[in-house]
Amino acid sequence: MKRGQALNPRSRQWRPPKREAQRPAGSAAGAELAPLYGEPLLYDLAFGWCPEIEVEFYEEVFREHADGASRILELGCGTGRLMVELAKRGYLVEGIDLSIPMVRHARAKFERLGLWNAEAFVGDMAKFSVRPRYDAALCVLNTFSHLLTHGEARSHLECVAEALRRGGVYCIDLTLAGRASHRWMNEVLGVVAHCEWRREGGEGVVEESYRLVYVWPDGTVRVLSGSLPMRAWTSREVIELVDGVEELEVAACYKGFNTGRRVELSKASGRVQVVLRKI
Repeated sequence: MKRGQALNPRSRQWRPPKREAQRPAGSAAGAELAPLYGEPLLYDLAFGWCPEIEVEFYEEVFREHADGASRILELGCGTGRLMVELAKRGYLVEGIDLSIPMVRHARAKFERLGLWNAEAFVGDMAKFSVRPRYDAALCVLNTFSHLLTHGEARSHLECVAEALRRGGVYCIDLTLAGRASHRWMNEVLGVVAHCEWRREGGEGVVEESYRLVYVWPDGTVRVLSGSLPMRAWTSREVIELVDGVEELEVAACYKGFNTGRRVELSKASGRVQVVLRKI
Protein backbone atom coordinates (compact mmCIF):
# COMPACT_ATOMS: atom_id res chain seq x y z
CA MET A 1 0.00 0.00 0.00
CA LYS A 2 1.22 3.48 -0.78
CA ARG A 3 2.13 5.49 2.28
CA GLY A 4 3.84 8.80 1.81
CA GLN A 5 6.44 10.13 4.17
CA ALA A 6 4.72 11.68 7.16
CA LEU A 7 5.10 15.43 7.51
CA ASN A 8 4.60 17.66 10.50
CA PRO A 9 0.97 18.85 10.14
CA ARG A 10 1.84 22.11 11.86
CA SER A 11 4.22 22.93 9.00
CA ARG A 12 1.36 23.08 6.50
CA GLN A 13 -1.37 25.65 6.26
CA TRP A 14 -4.91 24.97 7.44
CA ARG A 15 -7.79 27.40 7.13
CA PRO A 16 -9.94 26.89 10.24
CA PRO A 17 -13.32 28.59 10.72
CA LYS A 18 -13.08 32.23 11.71
CA ARG A 19 -15.13 31.60 14.85
CA GLU A 20 -15.41 28.77 17.35
CA ALA A 21 -18.92 29.77 18.39
CA GLN A 22 -21.56 27.07 18.66
CA ARG A 23 -24.32 27.05 16.10
CA PRO A 24 -27.94 26.72 17.24
CA ALA A 25 -29.77 23.44 17.57
CA GLY A 26 -31.33 22.27 14.34
CA SER A 27 -28.19 23.07 12.36
CA ALA A 28 -25.41 20.68 11.44
CA ALA A 29 -23.94 21.60 14.79
CA GLY A 30 -27.07 20.78 16.76
CA ALA A 31 -25.50 17.65 18.25
CA GLU A 32 -22.83 19.83 19.88
CA LEU A 33 -25.49 20.86 22.39
CA ALA A 34 -25.98 17.27 23.57
CA PRO A 35 -24.30 16.61 26.96
CA LEU A 36 -22.44 13.64 25.49
CA TYR A 37 -20.30 15.82 23.21
CA GLY A 38 -19.17 18.05 26.05
CA GLU A 39 -17.82 15.10 28.07
CA PRO A 40 -14.82 13.73 26.12
CA LEU A 41 -13.62 11.44 28.92
CA LEU A 42 -17.03 9.81 29.25
CA TYR A 43 -17.33 9.65 25.47
CA ASP A 44 -14.06 7.71 25.27
CA LEU A 45 -15.22 5.32 27.99
CA ALA A 46 -18.32 4.47 25.93
CA PHE A 47 -16.97 4.64 22.38
CA GLY A 48 -13.28 3.88 22.90
CA TRP A 49 -13.28 0.31 21.62
CA CYS A 50 -10.38 -1.00 19.56
CA PRO A 51 -10.61 0.40 16.00
CA GLU A 52 -8.41 -2.20 14.30
CA ILE A 53 -11.25 -3.93 12.40
CA GLU A 54 -12.51 -0.59 11.07
CA VAL A 55 -9.06 0.65 10.07
CA GLU A 56 -8.16 -2.61 8.32
CA PHE A 57 -11.40 -2.34 6.34
CA TYR A 58 -10.62 1.25 5.33
CA GLU A 59 -7.12 0.24 4.29
CA GLU A 60 -8.63 -2.36 1.95
CA VAL A 61 -10.95 0.32 0.55
CA PHE A 62 -8.00 2.68 0.01
CA ARG A 63 -6.13 -0.01 -1.92
CA GLU A 64 -9.10 -1.07 -4.03
CA HIS A 65 -10.70 2.28 -4.82
CA ALA A 66 -7.98 4.95 -4.40
CA ASP A 67 -4.71 3.20 -5.31
CA GLY A 68 -3.59 3.59 -1.70
CA ALA A 69 -3.51 6.55 0.64
CA SER A 70 -1.10 8.42 2.90
CA ARG A 71 -2.96 11.62 3.88
CA ILE A 72 -6.39 11.26 5.48
CA LEU A 73 -9.05 13.69 6.74
CA GLU A 74 -11.70 12.69 9.30
CA LEU A 75 -14.92 14.71 9.50
CA GLY A 76 -16.49 14.83 12.96
CA CYS A 77 -13.37 13.26 14.46
CA GLY A 78 -14.49 13.48 18.09
CA THR A 79 -11.75 12.46 20.51
CA GLY A 80 -9.58 11.01 17.75
CA ARG A 81 -10.21 7.29 18.38
CA LEU A 82 -9.77 6.36 14.71
CA MET A 83 -7.09 8.97 14.10
CA VAL A 84 -4.83 7.47 16.74
CA GLU A 85 -4.84 4.05 15.07
CA LEU A 86 -4.29 5.55 11.62
CA ALA A 87 -1.40 7.69 12.87
CA LYS A 88 0.21 4.69 14.55
CA ARG A 89 0.16 2.96 11.15
CA GLY A 90 2.09 5.82 9.56
CA TYR A 91 -0.65 7.88 7.97
CA LEU A 92 -0.69 11.65 8.17
CA VAL A 93 -4.18 12.26 9.55
CA GLU A 94 -6.10 15.41 10.37
CA GLY A 95 -9.61 15.87 11.68
CA ILE A 96 -12.21 18.52 12.31
CA ASP A 97 -14.99 18.58 14.89
CA LEU A 98 -17.35 21.28 16.11
CA SER A 99 -16.94 20.37 19.78
CA ILE A 100 -14.13 22.37 21.38
CA PRO A 101 -13.81 19.96 24.38
CA MET A 102 -13.52 16.96 22.04
CA VAL A 103 -10.85 18.62 19.90
CA ARG A 104 -8.84 19.67 22.96
CA HIS A 105 -9.05 16.12 24.29
CA ALA A 106 -7.92 14.67 20.96
CA ARG A 107 -4.96 17.04 20.75
CA ALA A 108 -3.88 16.15 24.28
CA LYS A 109 -4.13 12.48 23.39
CA PHE A 110 -1.95 12.89 20.29
CA GLU A 111 0.66 14.79 22.30
CA ARG A 112 0.67 12.21 25.09
CA LEU A 113 1.19 9.39 22.57
CA GLY A 114 3.82 11.28 20.59
CA LEU A 115 1.75 11.24 17.41
CA TRP A 116 3.06 14.34 15.65
CA ASN A 117 1.48 13.11 12.39
CA ALA A 118 -2.04 13.63 13.79
CA GLU A 119 -3.82 16.93 14.42
CA ALA A 120 -7.40 18.01 15.14
CA PHE A 121 -9.05 21.37 14.56
CA VAL A 122 -12.34 23.01 15.51
CA GLY A 123 -14.55 23.26 12.43
CA ASP A 124 -18.04 22.74 11.04
CA MET A 125 -18.21 19.77 8.69
CA ALA A 126 -21.17 21.39 6.89
CA LYS A 127 -18.87 24.09 5.56
CA PHE A 128 -15.09 23.94 5.74
CA SER A 129 -12.06 24.74 3.63
CA VAL A 130 -8.66 23.05 3.57
CA ARG A 131 -5.54 23.72 1.54
CA PRO A 132 -3.88 20.29 1.31
CA ARG A 133 -5.42 17.62 -0.91
CA TYR A 134 -6.21 14.37 0.84
CA ASP A 135 -6.11 10.83 -0.53
CA ALA A 136 -9.10 9.82 1.57
CA ALA A 137 -11.69 11.20 3.97
CA LEU A 138 -13.72 9.40 6.65
CA CYS A 139 -16.96 10.05 8.51
CA VAL A 140 -17.71 7.28 11.00
CA LEU A 141 -20.28 6.25 13.63
CA ASN A 142 -23.21 7.74 11.70
CA THR A 143 -21.79 11.25 12.13
CA PHE A 144 -23.06 12.13 8.65
CA SER A 145 -26.57 12.08 10.14
CA HIS A 146 -25.77 15.23 12.11
CA LEU A 147 -26.27 17.00 8.77
CA LEU A 148 -29.98 17.70 9.12
CA THR A 149 -30.90 19.25 5.77
CA HIS A 150 -30.23 18.59 2.11
CA GLY A 151 -28.52 21.97 1.91
CA GLU A 152 -26.08 21.14 4.70
CA ALA A 153 -25.37 17.69 3.29
CA ARG A 154 -24.80 19.07 -0.20
CA SER A 155 -22.47 21.76 1.14
CA HIS A 156 -20.61 19.10 3.12
CA LEU A 157 -20.11 16.88 0.07
CA GLU A 158 -18.94 19.82 -2.01
CA CYS A 159 -16.34 20.65 0.66
CA VAL A 160 -15.21 17.02 0.74
CA ALA A 161 -14.89 16.94 -3.04
CA GLU A 162 -12.75 20.07 -2.89
CA ALA A 163 -10.55 18.51 -0.18
CA LEU A 164 -9.87 15.25 -2.05
CA ARG A 165 -7.34 14.68 -4.81
CA ARG A 166 -8.69 13.25 -8.05
CA GLY A 167 -9.29 9.54 -7.49
CA GLY A 168 -9.47 10.01 -3.71
CA VAL A 169 -12.25 8.37 -1.72
CA TYR A 170 -14.72 9.39 0.97
CA CYS A 171 -15.97 6.60 3.28
CA ILE A 172 -19.23 7.22 5.13
CA ASP A 173 -20.27 4.91 7.97
CA LEU A 174 -24.03 5.48 7.82
CA THR A 175 -27.14 4.00 9.42
CA LEU A 176 -29.91 4.41 6.85
CA ALA A 177 -33.50 5.40 7.67
CA GLY A 178 -35.56 2.99 9.73
CA ARG A 179 -35.69 1.75 13.30
CA ALA A 180 -32.26 1.20 14.84
CA SER A 181 -31.17 0.06 18.27
CA HIS A 182 -27.60 -0.53 19.38
CA ARG A 183 -26.51 -1.95 22.72
CA TRP A 184 -22.93 -2.58 23.74
CA MET A 185 -20.58 -2.71 26.68
CA ASN A 186 -17.10 -1.24 26.81
CA GLU A 187 -14.48 -1.46 29.55
CA VAL A 188 -11.53 0.89 29.99
CA LEU A 189 -9.18 0.68 33.01
CA GLY A 190 -11.79 -1.12 35.07
CA VAL A 191 -14.60 1.33 34.28
CA VAL A 192 -17.49 -0.47 32.58
CA ALA A 193 -19.86 1.45 30.30
CA HIS A 194 -23.26 -0.09 29.51
CA CYS A 195 -24.53 1.74 26.43
CA GLU A 196 -27.73 2.01 24.42
CA TRP A 197 -28.52 4.19 21.40
CA ARG A 198 -32.00 4.14 19.85
CA ARG A 199 -33.87 5.48 16.86
CA GLU A 200 -37.54 4.55 16.79
CA GLY A 201 -37.89 4.84 13.03
CA GLY A 202 -39.07 7.21 10.36
CA GLU A 203 -37.32 9.34 7.75
CA GLY A 204 -36.07 12.90 7.72
CA VAL A 205 -35.16 14.60 11.00
CA VAL A 206 -35.88 12.29 13.93
CA GLU A 207 -35.02 12.21 17.62
CA GLU A 208 -32.40 9.68 18.66
CA SER A 209 -31.83 8.84 22.31
CA TYR A 210 -28.92 7.44 24.26
CA ARG A 211 -28.39 6.12 27.77
CA LEU A 212 -24.87 5.43 29.03
CA VAL A 213 -24.39 3.88 32.47
CA TYR A 214 -20.83 4.01 33.85
CA VAL A 215 -19.76 1.75 36.72
CA TRP A 216 -16.40 2.40 38.43
CA PRO A 217 -14.43 -0.35 40.23
CA ASP A 218 -15.44 1.09 43.63
CA GLY A 219 -19.12 0.79 42.70
CA THR A 220 -19.66 4.45 41.81
CA VAL A 221 -22.31 4.82 39.08
CA ARG A 222 -22.93 7.73 36.74
CA VAL A 223 -25.66 7.92 34.11
CA LEU A 224 -25.46 10.12 31.02
CA SER A 225 -28.60 10.23 28.90
CA GLY A 226 -30.31 12.49 26.43
CA SER A 227 -31.69 12.87 22.94
CA LEU A 228 -30.71 14.83 19.88
CA PRO A 229 -32.00 15.51 16.36
CA MET A 230 -30.47 13.36 13.65
CA ARG A 231 -31.24 12.94 9.98
CA ALA A 232 -32.46 9.49 8.96
CA TRP A 233 -31.21 9.46 5.37
CA THR A 234 -32.70 7.01 2.89
CA SER A 235 -30.55 5.32 0.25
CA ARG A 236 -32.45 7.25 -2.43
CA GLU A 237 -31.63 10.56 -0.75
CA VAL A 238 -27.95 9.67 -0.51
CA ILE A 239 -27.82 8.77 -4.19
CA GLU A 240 -29.56 12.03 -5.11
CA LEU A 241 -27.12 14.02 -2.96
CA VAL A 242 -24.11 12.45 -4.65
CA ASP A 243 -25.64 12.91 -8.10
CA GLY A 244 -25.91 16.62 -7.28
CA VAL A 245 -22.15 16.98 -6.73
CA GLU A 246 -20.45 16.85 -10.10
CA GLU A 247 -17.05 15.69 -8.83
CA LEU A 248 -18.29 12.71 -6.77
CA GLU A 249 -19.60 9.27 -7.68
CA VAL A 250 -20.67 6.20 -5.68
CA ALA A 251 -17.80 3.74 -5.95
CA ALA A 252 -19.16 0.99 -3.68
CA CYS A 253 -21.37 0.15 -0.73
CA TYR A 254 -20.67 -2.53 1.88
CA LYS A 255 -22.51 -4.15 4.77
CA GLY A 256 -20.38 -4.12 7.88
CA PHE A 257 -16.64 -3.71 7.78
CA ASN A 258 -16.18 -6.42 5.18
CA THR A 259 -15.22 -5.76 1.55
CA GLY A 260 -16.59 -9.21 0.72
CA ARG A 261 -20.14 -8.03 1.51
CA ARG A 262 -20.70 -5.57 -1.30
CA VAL A 263 -24.30 -4.44 -1.89
CA GLU A 264 -26.11 -2.00 -4.15
CA LEU A 265 -26.72 1.26 -2.34
CA SER A 266 -30.18 1.57 -3.87
CA LYS A 267 -31.20 -1.70 -2.18
CA ALA A 268 -29.27 -1.27 1.05
CA SER A 269 -30.71 -0.92 4.55
CA GLY A 270 -29.41 -0.62 8.08
CA ARG A 271 -25.77 0.24 8.72
CA VAL A 272 -23.66 0.50 5.59
CA GLN A 273 -20.26 1.76 4.47
CA VAL A 274 -20.75 4.08 1.49
CA VAL A 275 -17.61 4.75 -0.56
CA LEU A 276 -17.59 7.85 -2.77
CA ARG A 277 -14.82 8.69 -5.20
CA LYS A 278 -13.69 11.99 -6.68
CA ILE A 279 -13.75 11.89 -10.48
